[in-house]
Amino acid sequence: IPENSNQNPRATAEYDEQWEKTYNLQGNMYLEWKPVRQLVLRTNNGVEMKFKEGRRYWSQEAHNFTSGYPVLQSTNTQYRTLTTSNTATWTDRYDDIHDLRVLIGQEATHYYGYQYYGYSDTLNPEIPYHTSGANYEVSYSNSTSTLMSFLGIADYNYDGRYYLQLSGRYDGSSKFGSNKQWGFFYALGASWNAHNEAFMQDYKDWLNMAKLRVSYGINGNDQITANATYNLYSISLDNGSYNLSGDNKTLEAGTRRTRLGNEYLMWEETSQFNVGVDAAFFNNRLSFSADYFNKNTDGMLYAPSVAAVIGEGSTQYQNCAGMNNRGFETVISWRNTHGDFSYEIAFNLSHYANKITYLPEEIYYTFGCGNGTDITNVGLPYGSWLGYVADGLFRTQAEVDEYNSTYQVNFGRPGVGRIRWADVNGDKQITTADRSANIEGPAKLVGCDVRATDLRAGAAMILAG
Repeated sequence: IPENSNQNPRATAEYDEQWEKTYNLQGNMYLEWKPVRQLVLRTNNGVEMKFKEGRRYWSQEAHNFTSGYPVLQSTNTQYRTLTTSNTATWTDRYDDIHDLRVLIGQEATHYYGYQYYGYSDTLNPEIPYHTSGANYEVSYSNSTSTLMSFLGIADYNYDGRYYLQLSGRYDGSSKFGSNKQWGFFYALGASWNAHNEAFMQDYKDWLNMAKLRVSYGINGNDQITANATYNLYSISLDNGSYNLSGDNKTLEAGTRRTRLGNEYLMWEETSQFNVGVDAAFFNNRLSFSADYFNKNTDGMLYAPSVAAVIGEGSTQYQNCAGMNNRGFETVISWRNTHGDFSYEIAFNLSHYANKITYLPEEIYYTFGCGNGTDITNVGLPYGSWLGYVADGLFRTQAEVDEYNSTYQVNFGRPGVGRIRWADVNGDKQITTADRSANIEGPAKLVGCDVRATDLRAGAAMILAG
């Protein structure tokens, strides 16, 4: 049927085959032993598996291919993640005012996955499988990675007023070079429950909580492809072939590099300082929370673009950038209950600023990690847009004529009522060189959340904006 892309719907239903099946398996098992009152030994082990298989067969009867043969496409995918966590926790109380918890442990995660894809367009319709086709393309890829961790946490609480927590972990990832796989990360946090102080007891009838928090820590990130440290190659007849026989007729598939490996890759590190305050009033009906944070990321894992003159397949992952994020977040809410009816109204305000603090020298003076439409460079927010700068409107033909006589205009069409574009670099030309980063300043977000529940009617409502 020409009006239906030369397809026959009835034949499609009868002869085509289109299906995909997915099987998921998730399981978790733990064992806990308490040899003495203060000590708990625990092991927790899990598995997550996914199997996906698909088959798409387009028959000659339904599609009338010019080749005269049906087409088959098939996929097979499997993912498997194994996790284990083994900890020993000591918890005790001393003199009724000192609470201590110490945890040491080991964790590990192993991931394996593969993907298979097959395509044939010259099948024998009597044997509709890939092996019956003369043109048979297949691709296969697999990936495996392992993360090993050793960790420790210590919590101390003095009389419900002063809290202190120390934590550290030693992580090793198979995604990095052999001499860069391990990193040590830590955090320190403290808080003061001022409402539990003796001098605050006179305000207990209307002040339910007043807490001050402060913390600092460094964590790591290894979220890159598992083969980033290796050179990658592809076998191709289109882009890597060569006439080895010299007969100027036959071609042999060749190998070409598609990406450089980097054996010096290491953990991306993020340090963050946070200070906050929490308060609750009038039997916890009114609550308030405010946080300020300053986060610096160093050695960001990224594969920046490279100049074509460097050569094909020269892109590689690097610890190539630094970034700062800072801002504050506040939330104030009111909640109350009248019989079976309860409600809560919350307002939040956040102020957020972002900028790049470091880039490699080879891309510092270009578009950074951008693509020519956006720009990511030192001192600018990540992904800033490049745009021309408007300098008002042309109001008269005289203004248009003066503009055309002053500048060589390669962008825009001057005319009455149209935008006048600024010559940012002062070269008397209006070109792409006059574009600049469009910086609107730190982001400000305001929101409101309303929740209501009526138990008698069995109804609930949530509004957010």
